[in-house]
Order: sequence, then C-alpha cells, then structure tokens
Amino acid sequence: MSPYLALVVGNSRLHWALLQGFHGHGDRSHHPSGSVVARWDTAHSPALGIPDPVTPADAAAIDRVWLAYVQGLPLPPLAQAWLQPQTTPPPLVLASVVPAQAALFHSYPQLYPLSLSQIPLGHAYSNLGLDRALGLWGAGHTYGWPALVIDGGTALTLTGGDGSGNLVGGAILPGLRLQFQSLSQGTAALPWVDGDWMADPPPRWARDTTGAIASGVLYGVLGAVQGAIDHWLGQFPHSEIVFTGGDGQLLWSLAQEDRSPGPGHPPGRCYHWDPDLLFKGILALGLS
Repeated sequence: MSPYLALVVGNSRLHWALLQGFHGHGDRSHHPSGSVVARWDTAHSPALGIPDPVTPADAAAIDRVWLAYVQGLPLPPLAQAWLQPQTTPPPLVLASVVPAQAALFHSYPQLYPLSLSQIPLGHAYSNLGLDRALGLWGAGHTYGWPALVIDGGTALTLTGGDGSGNLVGGAILPGLRLQFQSLSQGTAALPWVDGDWMADPPPRWARDTTGAIASGVLYGVLGAVQGAIDHWLGQFPHSEIVFTGGDGQLLWSLAQEDRSPGPGHPPGRCYHWDPDLLFKGILALGLS
C-alpha cells in the first residue's frame, strides 16, 4: 500500500502521521509489515473557508486548498520530502474524538473516517472513545494480549483488554494539565504551575507552593496509575503495560522508578512507552 496520512484529533491537538503499509493478524509472534514513517503534532485546525455543500465545480479549487494545507503543516523531514512533490491531496485516515474538528475535514478529497465499529475489539460498548479503542488495539497487536494502555492526554485514560482481545474496561480521570488548570482557576491564591518534570521532577515533600502543587498533582496521578496497574496485574499477571500520550512518557518514566519487584512486578519486567501507539492501531486494522 502506498504511503498515506493519518490524523488522530485529540482534545487539545491534532496528531498526524505518515503511514506505510499495514499490520497483519496481530498474534504475539507477528511482526508488523506497516510502519509509522513520521509523526508530528499541530494545533487544532481553523476553518478553511470551503463551501458547504461542495459542488463538482468546486472540486479543483478544494483540492488546491487541501494540498496547500497539508503541505503547509510543520512537517518533519521525511514527511516533507514525501508531501511536497504531491500534486493532489494524499489519502487521509481520520480518527476523531472532537466532532467540531472532524467536521472541518468533511470536504477532504480522499477522506477515510474511522468509526468504533471498524475496530474488531470484543465487548466494546457503544460510546467507547475511538482513541481508547485504537490505542488498545495497537497495544495488543504490537506487544500482545492481555494489554493495559495508559494514555496521558488531556484526559488520562486506562483501557484494558484480555488475552482474547476483548475489552475488559477502564478508567478516566483528569490529566496533569487539567488538574493544574483547575487549581489555578478554581482557587484565589494558587498559581498556574508548569515545568519540565521529565528533566526536573518535583520533590515529594515540597517547601514552596509551586512545588507542592506539582508534587500533589504529579505523584497523586502516579499513585492512581500505579494502583490501577497493580490491580490489573492481579487479574492479568502476564499483561503488557503500555504508556502513550503527551504526558505518557513522564508517567512511564516515574512509574518505572516507583515500582518495586513483587508478585505483580517480577524483576526485569518493563513497561512500554510508545508515542506511536494509536497509529499502530490504525495500521493493525489492515486498511487497503
């Protein structure tokens, strides 16, 4: 299959990728034949002034608008080298959890919108988030089942699947930025807190207000995540644990440091950090 674009519309950003090929059947021994060639993020898209409804007479002009849009994105070198010579907008697979943003792409010429019904995840309920389903599908096909996915996005989600690729369930809580934002906006004196917590994690017992907020939010979320992992491993001791999302690397790094060997954590067991996980879920659908 020729390269194509994939777009996952998140609550805060647009997540783009240039994909090549597809996965196969997703057993533990399978090596994916598809790959994520390049990945990048952008802000949510503005309206492009495309007429609605679109008539056949508009087609050429709309092609030019969309081609200029995708070629004008802040592209990594590999994606830029592929996109710049294109003369028509390339195929675009769209997965969105933000309907207003998804609607802006409805006139894209070669648009392939994904729906939950296209993801063969067993026991999925009707309003399961498409991003959660893709992440779990990608984790199971890449690392094996059972799998638990921790997605550190605007909302922090935990989604687990059993050894047969069926959804077991999950949990949703406010992500790090939402928690910092709620303290800043919902109190009279607490400041907005930001920092490079990967390079400089806050102390557990901070001696200033900013540090105390950072400690409370970060280690509070970490405690919730680690508690959920422990409970999950009690049911599925051989499960894969996969972190993804904007804050996923930070949580993965801290979780690796924080855990101790025990019944659910044999020495040498590792958690996975995979920023490409949702796109691997798209690849695993075997689109053609």
